[in-house]
Amino acid sequence: MVKRGLGTLLVCAILLVMPVDVLRAAKDGNYQYDILSDGTAEITHYYQPSYSVDHLIIPQTIDGYTVTSIGSQAFSSCTATGIAIPDTVTRIKRSAFFTCTTLESVSLPDNLKTIEKYAFYGNTNLKRIVFPDALEEIGEQAFFGCDMLDSMIVPNSLKDVAWQVFEGCDSLRNVYYKGTEEEWATLRLFRSNVGNVEMQSTVHYKFDLKTGDTNGDKTINMMDALRLYAATSGKISSEPLSVMLSDIHKDAQVNMVDALELYTIVSGA
Repeated sequence: MVKRGLGTLLVCAILLVMPVDVLRAAKDGNYQYDILSDGTAEITHYYQPSYSVDHLIIPQTIDGYTVTSIGSQAFSSCTATGIAIPDTVTRIKRSAFFTCTTLESVSLPDNLKTIEKYAFYGNTNLKRIVFPDALEEIGEQAFFGCDMLDSMIVPNSLKDVAWQVFEGCDSLRNVYYKGTEEEWATLRLFRSNVGNVEMQSTVHYKFDLKTGDTNGDKTINMMDALRLYAATSGKISSEPLSVMLSDIHKDAQVNMVDALELYTIVSGA
């Protein structure tokens, strides 16, 4: 009777600790995840394998559940150099990729709406980032200390920006903003940064180039495919903007796979 009572108390304690929108927790391979009340999954922990993983592609589904959220500290201190987050994800929670100091590139999901505070804090090797058109809010110090970040593309869907989002991003030089100068003024992306990030950055307004437009002429055709092929084969160097528009495969790296995929698209093969 005592054992049964203790077991019941333990189950009740677990249920009390578990968030109200979580039905149960589970594990599949390298991923610990919660099944949410809407029937989707939130990755809560990534177990790094003993071998080196340069580019990590987070799965769209785990055990048949669609991944819609990256949980708090889920990939904290991950040692990958590139991470691709699936388009099914709409929220990246607090400190999800905290101090991933080897991370150089990340492919954000097209449907991402929220990046919570400290999400990419201390990613000291992150070089550039393309924010998706669905993004609405970025939390406090989300990219604090990303001191190698030099370029980014920002949508005009972004409306809610917390304090010191880009504090310490001292290498940031080019911001490609899809809205107008008036919209930019109300956005205050660099609000309360104590450094000189805003003063040293050039903002390019009404940016409308699409992924695949590697030569920046506002059309996507065979010339873009040939340019990307030349860049990935080492025949020409690529500017940061061209690199940001070249990840056709959305796997957080630009290589010959992207060149071949773009060629297939523009040739209709």
